[in-house]
Amino acid sequence: MTNSIVSQELDRDDAIPHFSAVVNADGRDLFSLASQYVGGGHFFALVPKGTPYDRVKQLKLGGLISLPRQEEKSMRLIPVRNLSECFTKEVYETAKSFAGATAFIREPYLEPGDKSDLLSGLALINEALFKVINLKECTSSELESSIQRYQVSWSFLLLISDVDQYETNIISILSRAICIAVNAYDGESYLYWIPEPMLPR
Repeated sequence: MTNSIVSQELDRDDAIPHFSAVVNADGRDLFSLASQYVGGGHFFALVPKGTPYDRVKQLKLGGLISLPRQEEKSMRLIPVRNLSECFTKEVYETAKSFAGATAFIREPYLEPGDKSDLLSGLALINEALFKVINLKECTSSELESSIQRYQVSWSFLLLISDVDQYETNIISILSRAICIAVNAYDGESYLYWIPEPMLPR
């Protein structure tokens, strides 16, 4: 995490409406299953340091991320497309410490019955298609690239679970979840849930 981006904890009542809406963005009501497992743990959003809480909880509203970056010799405000690099660094190393450490990223457009060569690289889980990544065999930058590839402003779902890469039972994946993340702030950043043992440092 950079000095200018922090994980801000949210009250459950502020996090759940947005979290459930994005989890259910594909119309399969996955949140009804996930809600059984996110009863404990904590919700966090990645936001610029010092962002007032009243703004943090406006999870649907974009325009939150605009950070000063050094460009040549002058400081200028350069819009940041999203905080995928910050988010990946936040979860990657901790997730890798688990025995399983597998990431499941939902494909936002394709359906199981579609005719596409891309289907061969995806797994069918809970009637939806997911990119499956063994975190023991990928780098942080590779995970970040996959996050960017499967993220659109209206839909992004990442499940990181302590299961092996061949697991396709959604209950097993959710019951051993290390992190469940959705996009926030019109795709600029992330809202994520983690269980007690994985609280950010």
